[in-house]
Amino acid sequence: MSSDHQLNYDQLNLHFSAKQLAILRMLAGKNSITIQDVLTAYIILILNKYCYNNNDESRILHTITIVNCRGVSNFITPQGQVSNSLFMMLSNDFDDPYSLSNIAKVIYQSIIQLRDPKVLEPGIATIDGLIRENIRNNKFLNLQLVSNEIAINSNFRYDWADLVDFGYTDKCRMFCICL
Repeated sequence: MSSDHQLNYDQLNLHFSAKQLAILRMLAGKNSITIQDVLTAYIILILNKYCYNNNDESRILHTITIVNCRGVSNFITPQGQVSNSLFMMLSNDFDDPYSLSNIAKVIYQSIIQLRDPKVLEPGIATIDGLIRENIRNNKFLNLQLVSNEIAINSNFRYDWADLVDFGYTDKCRMFCICL
């Protein structure tokens, strides 16, 4: 991929206090929803409401989430595995792309469902077979986004503010290549 795509984009740094994140989580209406899910939902809601409000092709209706599969199943990621264990997951469509609670709930439920070993083990096996077949046929992955989706990183299972302190007590700084 060339760096030409960066000519059309500007970096945006968003800063949220712990209090603001707690309020967002409360507004989403569920304690089970993670701060990551509600923060992602908030960004999607803002984009839908202020950038894509009258744009059916760009309005975000679901997510592609890069999910960590470690700790789900020893069959997939045995103890001590060194390599990345990531999986790209398509969420269900949001029932209401202008509802913070609905967007957060759909993201959370999709991640929980995917991390279920009964779903993930056969899914990984199927995808592995398809990727191997595509490689034999000289076909490659097309990671290009399609209309109505956004790619996000899931940092589910990480409590960055409590587990890591690089001189910024109760604060976290996270860099993601995508939302």
